[in-house]
Amino acid sequence: MSAKIYRANFECFVKYNKASFPDAFEINGRIQVPSDKFVVSRNKQGIPISRYGDDVWDFRFYRLAGDSGSARINFEFAQKSYRNEAKWLAFLLIYCAESSVNYGISIATIMNYMKSVRRLIGYASSQSRSIATLLSEKKHLDEFISTLETRTLLTGFSSLVGHLAHIPSDISGYKISSLYSSFLAREKSKELPVDFQHPVIPPRLLSSLISDLEMFLNEILASIDNLIGFTKNIIHDPLFARCDSKQRQLGVQRRGMAPFFYEASSIYGLGELLFKYSVSNIPGLSKFLTRIQHACRIYIHIYTGMRHSECLSLKNNALVIEKMMGRNVYKVFGDTSKFVGQKKRVAWVTSKEVVKAFEIAQKISILICSQCDILQDDAPLFISVSYLRFTGANIDLNAPLIIQKHANKDQEIFNFFPSEPYAIEDSDFEHLVAIDPFRTWHKEKAFQLGSVWRFTTHQLRRTLAFYVSQSANVSIPALKSQLKHISREMTLYYCNASACISEFDHDEHISHLMREIKPESDAHAYLAVVADRTEPLFGTYGRFVDRNVTERESEGLLLNDRKELVSRFKKGELAYKETPLGACMTTSPCDKKLLRLVSACISCDKAIIKTSKLERVIARQKVLVDELKSKDDSSIALRTELSELEDLESYQRRIALLKNKEV
Repeated sequence: MSAKIYRANFECFVKYNKASFPDAFEINGRIQVPSDKFVVSRNKQGIPISRYGDDVWDFRFYRLAGDSGSARINFEFAQKSYRNEAKWLAFLLIYCAESSVNYGISIATIMNYMKSVRRLIGYASSQSRSIATLLSEKKHLDEFISTLETRTLLTGFSSLVGHLAHIPSDISGYKISSLYSSFLAREKSKELPVDFQHPVIPPRLLSSLISDLEMFLNEILASIDNLIGFTKNIIHDPLFARCDSKQRQLGVQRRGMAPFFYEASSIYGLGELLFKYSVSNIPGLSKFLTRIQHACRIYIHIYTGMRHSECLSLKNNALVIEKMMGRNVYKVFGDTSKFVGQKKRVAWVTSKEVVKAFEIAQKISILICSQCDILQDDAPLFISVSYLRFTGANIDLNAPLIIQKHANKDQEIFNFFPSEPYAIEDSDFEHLVAIDPFRTWHKEKAFQLGSVWRFTTHQLRRTLAFYVSQSANVSIPALKSQLKHISREMTLYYCNASACISEFDHDEHISHLMREIKPESDAHAYLAVVADRTEPLFGTYGRFVDRNVTERESEGLLLNDRKELVSRFKKGELAYKETPLGACMTTSPCDKKLLRLVSACISCDKAIIKTSKLERVIARQKVLVDELKSKDDSSIALRTELSELEDLESYQRRIALLKNKEV
């Protein structure tokens, strides 16, 4: 029988310049466990890092950029009598498991499978049974499944059993009783409570975060060159900015000492800035740079909707400004592998606002790269500050690059912001209830009144999609202004345009989330109009709503029929779009936009018109007419805009008459 050769599942994810492949596994049709010398990982020079017989397998060189989880398997979790079983299970997953998408299996996915392996080994040892016995007898498998208490563990074990069942038993040595156990695990996971969605951040809180980040980044941007110069001087001069005792240790007498930290920072015009943020020594400077990186990353998250791992994978040259139809379009290019099956080059449309965050992060990255001989263009945007060695850490420059993941809360920018503006208020809580009235918010500790909001990147992603897909959901003027540009760009490229679709084409891209969440967002905006009884609605559709939906019915619609309403928006039976005069409910293409007249909405049978908005439009139209009169009182433009003003004022008078009749 001819030998069959298996290669590691993660090889398709690896760039040749980052690492060399591990050994290939050759099987002659029977169980053949590798020798202890079999190489399971190598560095980029081809030197073995881990062998099969080692108790720790290090796969960091094969990890995708931006992956935030561990990439080292430590088999000491298993008792010695079960350690070989654990290694064999891990090896089968790495070499013999078949990916459902035919692209191999990434290290991050393999590490997730190892959680199930750990539980399986732990259970087998507690029952004094072999893994082979446990997997081959349905009774034992079912008993093990009953010990798995979370959805993650159940789905993970279901995948593990599925992989093992598809590996021939004469290779694995395991005869899986049936795929019923995999099915049972999936069914049990469905019985568990559904995981809550990440909340949409209330507008007031998001606006506060954006404002605080903008102020901080603008402050840093004004001083970034001086900060880089100051840091370089510290790196190259072993005495500069060091304390008295440190310089004495280096044999320097008092008269010959270099300036201490505060004096040294003042030379670069940084005294006031560093004093403001309590940076008083070199380790403090390291933490300060780390928090600056975090501020840049959170700002990029806000304006792109990227995942945590996607943002961490960015390179220094990720931001690209393209000219399209005479205007700048800002794109961030990076890699993703989440739910795609392989590493994929994708783009995120963003706003010019992120330029300052990129510029700051780039300069810090270039500074760090200069200390470890990394090519600047190919360098990670968020490379770890630990390479500066300001905290005494011993860094191996031959090991995989360390990305600054901000796993420690002490490294986050939020430490520089006062907590009071982020305490949850009544209006914030009401916003959460309005978006998801079926969730028991009052029982969740994190969202109680007075609790300080804890921001996560998943929240920022869902919030951006929710607000941008329906701008009427943004109730605070400051936030609407902050999101205005990104809203226009994202809507154009993600929701309407088909150009460059390959850049955005995968199911978990923010563009897909926007299209998916838009019906929910539109329904929420519509409900807000229906439930708002502060002013009557006009326009044909507005009068229909006002006459047929009483306050009691609106409450019922909000609480009882929300799911059905969202379903109707998904099916295209209902539509909602904010307009200068109110809103539009048409489900078909608008044939009045061609006129480019706001007053065209007046005669539309799908229009909802609010008097407050009508008054604002009339006031602005008067200013425009007066400006045109001052330039040329006989121009065509003046006559057109004057006619527009007269139509709007005429409609305003009709509304006044209707109000008088109803009184």
